[in-house]
Amino acid sequence: MLWMPVVMVAAAALAVLILRGATGQPHVQETVAAALIALVAAELAAVPVLLARGGGQAAMVQAALIGTVAHMFVCFLLAAAGYALQVVGQRNFFLFLLIGFYWVSLVGAAVSMIREVRRTAAQPGPTGSSTNANRPTGTTI
Repeated sequence: MLWMPVVMVAAAALAVLILRGATGQPHVQETVAAALIALVAAELAAVPVLLARGGGQAAMVQAALIGTVAHMFVCFLLAAAGYALQVVGQRNFFLFLLIGFYWVSLVGAAVSMIREVRRTAAQPGPTGSSTNANRPTGTTI
């Protein structure tokens, strides 16, 4: 997920331009705080996927699910901490911006996780054979 910081910086720059045009103020502090929270959450969401490499497709899918749930929880916890500690001046703008950055980072994290799952599906299983080769033929479940 090396490209995620680039995406978040581009989204933050766009948000500053839109806010400056809409409100007359850029709200840089709120934008940077929201973008950093979403970026940290997205990068931490990749940890389960990185740990599951080499474990097969089922392990990779489960790790991706855990990663998306972790992304949501980390975003929520950091946002709650930032809101409660009054890290930013205008907390309403902060929460508004965080919603947008959350979705941008979630889409980026999900795209990278889908790539990893597909990459794992194209490789042979951990034993070196195809997953269908071990399944008995002619049996019904």
